[in-house]
Amino acid sequence: MLSANQIIVEYRYFGKSKPDPYDYSFLTNDQAMEDLHRIRNLFKKLYPKEWVSTGISKGGTTCLIYRYKYPNDVKVSVPYVAPLPMAREDLRCDNHILSRGDEDCRSRLENFQKRALSFRNEILPMVDSTRIADSLSFDRVGLEGAFEYAVLEFTFSLWQWGHDCDRVTENMSSKEIFDLLKEVVGFDFYSDAVISYFEPAFYQFMRENGYYQFIHSHLKDQLKTITSFDNSIFGPQSEDLSFNPDYLKYVRVWLHHHGNRILYIQGENDPWAACGMIPSKKTDSKLMILKGGNHFTRIKSFPKGEKQEIYKLLNRWLKSEVIPVSDD
Repeated sequence: MLSANQIIVEYRYFGKSKPDPYDYSFLTNDQAMEDLHRIRNLFKKLYPKEWVSTGISKGGTTCLIYRYKYPNDVKVSVPYVAPLPMAREDLRCDNHILSRGDEDCRSRLENFQKRALSFRNEILPMVDSTRIADSLSFDRVGLEGAFEYAVLEFTFSLWQWGHDCDRVTENMSSKEIFDLLKEVVGFDFYSDAVISYFEPAFYQFMRENGYYQFIHSHLKDQLKTITSFDNSIFGPQSEDLSFNPDYLKYVRVWLHHHGNRILYIQGENDPWAACGMIPSKKTDSKLMILKGGNHFTRIKSFPKGEKQEIYKLLNRWLKSEVIPVSDD
């Protein structure tokens, strides 16, 4: 959209940027922000014009922390669907989920979860078949744990990824329930390989970034293996996962008073939107919420009139002409 150069930075401990052996004392937000600052200063010699930073989800959180730590590194920040939780288990996500849809929709989702657990003996062999077919292992959480976590996660994922509540109907068969759980949540997410891949992220969620808990009170009598309803099981089990409640608090306070030229993009139905930053009137920033939007919400997701509003805002902040994307 800006006809700009783009640099994509892999976060430390993610993808191929993994140390061997792991030492989690070097995985903090402050250290990662130093990485970004160093990279920016090196490339500033090649790209002397204005800089814009962006990121999606956890990357959006990174975008905001980076702006707080090094406010002069970029002219504009565009965090997409970025949460700034207030606790390790931020209950605002729960409340957001419980406010989506109408009463009938919420009742059907709750009954779907209960019905799934009542079909445990029929669905578990299907999960096991998936494990064999996809060469998965579930040593960390167990096969039954993977099934129960998928059931608990179902409502969060349904709203996060924009699935239609009408897909959940009464009297669904065990196969229909299994298929929908696999599509909306995915049992592979609880496999050892995927847990290992995302372990650094969950280390940061548990330590500094915050996350959400599983809504579980209506299911407790039917759960057999899960007794803790946070996400600490997905972090490194040998590390201290105690949460620092002050880290993001300082980020939020700075953004409230000094967070200028930041375009916050959120989707209305996305549970993470409940933890998003609402810019204060004292800052020159803008929050755009896409009606009915989800975690896939981007600038291109907005209708033409709102996109033009975004283009004008970026033009003013960058003092340049933004090239609009096609409305096709």
